[in-house]
Amino acid sequence: DDAGAHTSLANALLQKGSLREAMDHYEKAIAAPVPSIFALNNLAWILSTSPDAAYRNGPRAIILAQSAVQFSKGKVATFFRTLAAAQAESGHFTDGIETAERAQHLARGQNDVDLANEIARDVDLYRRNLPVRDPTATSTR
Repeated sequence: DDAGAHTSLANALLQKGSLREAMDHYEKAIAAPVPSIFALNNLAWILSTSPDAAYRNGPRAIILAQSAVQFSKGKVATFFRTLAAAQAESGHFTDGIETAERAQHLARGQNDVDLANEIARDVDLYRRNLPVRDPTATSTR
């Protein structure tokens, strides 16, 4: 029932390309008595950005990402980026742009220039009504 252990295992599985198994462990981390905020975010990212449509679920990703944003008290730019990706995956591009711009503002305020630049690329996609696709959010097995 240790959310941190499940999250760490999921992260390792994801790096090895075992996406389905990673998602299963993120699910366990979310269901733990004290859920992992990082599992919420990471699973939402996969559900939003996987190149494989079989893994995507925009509406569920929005719920998970909103929870991560809420638990972080709105202070983590990466969680807002994930929420924006989930909104775009669900076809809510205007919301995605607004949320991504908030994420970008947070990233700049935290001097995370690389993240701010990544988010700027996301916003460009949303303005063209395109969702983000993360090639690392797919299975190699």
